[in-house]
Amino acid sequence: MSKKKFFKKLLVAGLCALTATATIGTTVTVTGCKKDDENKTQTVMYNVTFKLGYEGAAADQTKQVEEGSKVAKPEDPTRAGYKFDGWLLEDGSLYNFDAVVSGNIVLTAKWTVIDSKTEYAVTWNL
Repeated sequence: MSKKKFFKKLLVAGLCALTATATIGTTVTVTGCKKDDENKTQTVMYNVTFKLGYEGAAADQTKQVEEGSKVAKPEDPTRAGYKFDGWLLEDGSLYNFDAVVSGNIVLTAKWTVIDSKTEYAVTWNL
């Protein structure tokens, strides 16, 4: 099948209009795509990825969220010797879990080192 026929079939199938080039046999993934049908609207899903952001951390967790919905805030993660300060967007700002999701999001945990110095008060009784 030619590229032209492949993309024509893709459009006729109602997936979405897109501009791309691909060789036959490759996988084309369409995300965040919206198509209004005669009687129904295709559900649009986005990925919200949570990264712990340090070497040796557990694997990233990804939640799929319907467009216009809010992503549930996960339990605060823990890390020995660090305090968790929230989830950061790629621009470095704290994510607002009251905001609706309108695209794919990557959130990275913000950590602050806990000062491990222990101070002792010594009283001499002379």
